[in-house]
Amino acid sequence: MRPSLTEIGRRLDSSKFTGHSYLPVLDELFAPLRDLPINLLELGIDRGNSMRLWLEYFPLATIHGVEAQQFASFDPRLRTYCCDAHGPAVGQLFAPASLDVIVDDCSHDPAGTLRSCDYLWPALKQGGLYVVEDLPLHAHTSEILRPWSVKPGFRIHAGFTTGFGGFRDDDVMVILRKEANP
Repeated sequence: MRPSLTEIGRRLDSSKFTGHSYLPVLDELFAPLRDLPINLLELGIDRGNSMRLWLEYFPLATIHGVEAQQFASFDPRLRTYCCDAHGPAVGQLFAPASLDVIVDDCSHDPAGTLRSCDYLWPALKQGGLYVVEDLPLHAHTSEILRPWSVKPGFRIHAGFTTGFGGFRDDDVMVILRKEANP
């Protein structure tokens, strides 16, 4: 039996497991895509653990990563780009309707993540998923979530616990699904 996204994340010491409660939700969300030749983009490469996670979970996928610093690819299915994830250039990296999944795990700045979404939304295929991780929870949470709540297919996951049972005040994930053409 193949390992779940949670099991892979635990083994790779991914912050999506150790610092947040996202992997069980993403595993359920991404299961129908697991064996398809999808294009997944993650904003924010950091040390590359998420890239390894996606490469293992999606064996037929091409994984794209955007980082503000140069990052060397370590797999033939990994494409990396040095770019400001919150600037208009990020939207020009990808052809319209070319991405199946976009995961924003970049700056965790609410205004910046909204800009990235606006720039990248045309590149997301109909029925595609846009996931924003690590939105902060504080007194202004409703103000932070309001602009997201009007976007198509809005869903929120707020776990507030880590894989080790601790509390996180930034364990909020927004999920959008781009509506399919009628």
